[in-house]
Amino acid sequence: MSSVPVAFDAPPSQASASSIPFMSFDGSASNVDPYAGGFASGAPPIGTIGSGPPSGGFRSGPPSGGFRSGPPSNGFGGSWQPPPPISTSYNSFDEEPPLLEELGIDPALVFRKSLAILNPLKLDATLMDDGDLSGPLLYGLALGSCHLLVGKIQFGDILGFSVVALVGLYWLLNVLAGPDSGGIELHRVSSLAGYSLLPLVLHSALCVLMPGRSTLGSILAVVAVTWCAYAASNLLVAALPQLRDQRALVAYPCLLMYSVYALMTIY
Repeated sequence: MSSVPVAFDAPPSQASASSIPFMSFDGSASNVDPYAGGFASGAPPIGTIGSGPPSGGFRSGPPSGGFRSGPPSNGFGGSWQPPPPISTSYNSFDEEPPLLEELGIDPALVFRKSLAILNPLKLDATLMDDGDLSGPLLYGLALGSCHLLVGKIQFGDILGFSVVALVGLYWLLNVLAGPDSGGIELHRVSSLAGYSLLPLVLHSALCVLMPGRSTLGSILAVVAVTWCAYAASNLLVAALPQLRDQRALVAYPCLLMYSVYALMTIY
């Protein structure tokens, strides 16, 4: 049997392949022959690098938004600069100040203030000008520790009563001094009254060794309360010279406040 040649017609799409329009990046249409792999007319292929940047192709320079060889921008129009190194005045661990000094606690000053309270007849009020609270906190903890040694847990009672009593004393002193005097700060009142608590701390330490409800314990309590009230009134009047003629009005609330501390120790 003889073979019959069969003729195949070209597909209609191939015949009109050269008339297929393609859009370039610059918006112009070009006729591309996909079967021939070339361009019939119009713009050159995308991505061709020539002497000049073609429309829609790649450029020989750095692309827009890319990295630059200069220093990076800080986002506000200027160049970014690295932060300066943190300088310290300490070259070694041995040159660092003590921990108490970094916390603002001066043990030598606390000791000098304590000695001044123990000598109320020659009390130097200039030592109390800074309003230091490290001594009063230490005395409050010592008073509660002495109570703990005799089986009484009164840390919360001492703290709560101290806050209420000092706020009341602060209000009373500012009312007596008047609005034109400038008044006195709360932390200053707390510092002066807190340092004056030292005689009662010594009394509570003695009550650990002897019964506080004895006759000797009661006499020592009266002496300690009077001592505390006298020292506190002198310091508060020195801080508010306007109250020099009202010393008794200042000493009376101090006497009541320290009497409560003594009752905590005895009972």
